[in-house]
Amino acid sequence: MKSSRGEFMSKRSRHQLSRRELLARGAQVASVLALPQFMVTKVFGQTAGFDFYISTSGSDSNPGTLAAPWALTSLQRSSGNNGQMAGKRVGLIAGTYNMGSMSGDGNYQNPILNVPAGSAGSPTYLASCDSSGNYSAGAAILAMGSNGTANSCIGQNQGGGGLFTIDGLVIDGGGGGNPSYNGTFNGSLIDYWPGGGAGMAIFQNCEIRNLTATGSGNNMAGIFSQGSTNSLTINNCYFHDIYKEAQSDHCHGIEFYSTVGAVIQYCTFVRCDGGISFKGQGQGGGESGCTVAYCYFGTMRGSNYGTGVGLRGFDLTGRTTAPNVVHHNIFNDVGVQDRKNDVGSTVSQPTTWYNNTIYDTEGANYGVDLMTTGNNLITYYNNLTVASAPTGNFRIQLTNTLVLLDYNGYFALNNNFGAMWRYNESTQNSLANWRAATGGDANAISGSSIPFVGAITTAVTSQQFQLASGSPASGAGRVGGTSSGAVCAIGAWANGTTQIGYNGSGAVASPPPAVPNAPVLTVS
Repeated sequence: MKSSRGEFMSKRSRHQLSRRELLARGAQVASVLALPQFMVTKVFGQTAGFDFYISTSGSDSNPGTLAAPWALTSLQRSSGNNGQMAGKRVGLIAGTYNMGSMSGDGNYQNPILNVPAGSAGSPTYLASCDSSGNYSAGAAILAMGSNGTANSCIGQNQGGGGLFTIDGLVIDGGGGGNPSYNGTFNGSLIDYWPGGGAGMAIFQNCEIRNLTATGSGNNMAGIFSQGSTNSLTINNCYFHDIYKEAQSDHCHGIEFYSTVGAVIQYCTFVRCDGGISFKGQGQGGGESGCTVAYCYFGTMRGSNYGTGVGLRGFDLTGRTTAPNVVHHNIFNDVGVQDRKNDVGSTVSQPTTWYNNTIYDTEGANYGVDLMTTGNNLITYYNNLTVASAPTGNFRIQLTNTLVLLDYNGYFALNNNFGAMWRYNESTQNSLANWRAATGGDANAISGSSIPFVGAITTAVTSQQFQLASGSPASGAGRVGGTSSGAVCAIGAWANGTTQIGYNGSGAVASPPPAVPNAPVLTVS
């Protein structure tokens, strides 16, 4: 609405309309308003997709229209345009935004680009678009390059109110997947450190890549968030080439501190020091009520304990009694690191794991390592673990009494299970012994062949982990993990699963906010 009215007003001022001309123009506008709504859009040449636009060649002194967009500096908190974005739809027009010369305040909790909070009814929406102003995932690239700041690239300043969405951006740390990269950018790519009572922040359809952090001591991540409570959702994002040579256990695709109720789904993580880290220690409490679902974790780089894993954390006491839930994810080792589902410290709040697929090729360490400080904290069912290594030394380790352990599947090449099972630090070399030690998995299955549609390759795709026709895993699970539940497959590709991991486009499980109606003009 503002952009259309602004264009009309600018035309009027340029032509110095007389009273008669102004009245005539008003009559024309009135006639236009009588047309159907789609005709209004066409007459005024608007796409109606965004309220404001930013381009690589824009200026902060422009009105922020598609024809005269703002510069990227309008997204800095110091810009007078920044506050105008609150509750509005802002399109970043296609192109690479070189941020090498943009500086911050040196506080890593305050990103260089600040997305202001909107309202519950109208959150701020920042998205990638094409040159015509139409939403286009991946068209706009924020490139940090050799930026020397410790600030993160984009997000919201510490204590922010949430209530915003970032959609379809490519955020590049400049490392280019090169371990010898000597760039000086040393912050996270997205930061979100909300204040109390913050509304929802959503990151979706983004590619978050090439963070090659330097130094030691600080934690870096593709997305770094602390202190959010039921105010964070990450959908359909692709995290890759995120690592820190000097300290691999301090760099992950996503890093959480003291977080409640976060939802991460349909994301892909490859070539990171670690996929997701829930790291609550020393930061006011642990994580609880969080969900990780329908994600794909591929090759990881880190080699230290607690790194090179898809998912680790849930340590220390959570702030609610709601369990963390991990379901319908694929953890694909591809011969790099065996510890994919890892809790580096002992778990002291409930976690529920179901319908995950864990695939291993080396067999050198733990595939699933769930250590707890007390009884009745872990629920584990319908999970499929597959060891293709000749040694068969792929391990699932659990400790203490579980709430539920059943309907899981264990497959090892040539039935060479080796030390597949460990319970309370004691190795069980057969499914029968595992059942006797744990008192669970009465309905678990085991087998000697790989139950997938074909051979597993290094391709970054979840499709290859679908179950082969007639696989014994196809009907071996139960919804809810009990005999009263409906029959389902074990593993991530259970009945009804349609997507696992990033789908390579702007389509996400929950669609982006609806395009607003065309503007309606009035003449007094």
